[in-house]
Amino acid sequence: AERAVAAGFADVVHAHPAVVNAQVAAVVIRASDGAIVAQVGGKDWEASPFDRASDAVREIGSTVKPLTLLFALEADPALSPAFRLDDAPLTRTHDGKQWSPANFDHTFVGPISIRNAIAHSRNIPAVLLAERVGLASEGAQLRALGLDHATDYPSVALGGFGATPTQLAAAYAIFAGDGRYRAPWITSGVWEGDNAVYDVAVSK
Repeated sequence: AERAVAAGFADVVHAHPAVVNAQVAAVVIRASDGAIVAQVGGKDWEASPFDRASDAVREIGSTVKPLTLLFALEADPALSPAFRLDDAPLTRTHDGKQWSPANFDHTFVGPISIRNAIAHSRNIPAVLLAERVGLASEGAQLRALGLDHATDYPSVALGGFGATPTQLAAAYAIFAGDGRYRAPWITSGVWEGDNAVYDVAVSK
């Protein structure tokens, strides 16, 4: 894991030299049971011992979109990857405040299939998809996947809430874990000599 992080970060710096002072983290989770089998909390523990894998909370942004798609497909049998949503300007009002999301490229492409909307990370279709799920249901399902800071606001569709890399990795593990969420854990037991003196699961 440390070698992979070092090599991956070197590639990023080669392509974008300005990020040379940025930090990095990695989490490897076994999808079958949620076990954390490898974890890297930063580039150099001696220089910066803060564990970014388990403690650094950052907005998850567009990584939420595949999860929204999963919720939508489960909730509405009429939906399919070919179903089209309108990528067009929209405004929503929440708590008396207006919110008008835009796409990353500040353009709108009109009707677009869900497949292409997710592949190209279009924001407006993501909001429409979350509204089909229901914002309260979207937030509740994300929290059930360990993303504790997920809200019921319209911005939840664009990942406008924080999570740690460990939390996000555990949520994504459902794609490889038969659709079931397993809370991440790092210790299954403590042994002294030949006897197991504790048999516990320590969650992250």
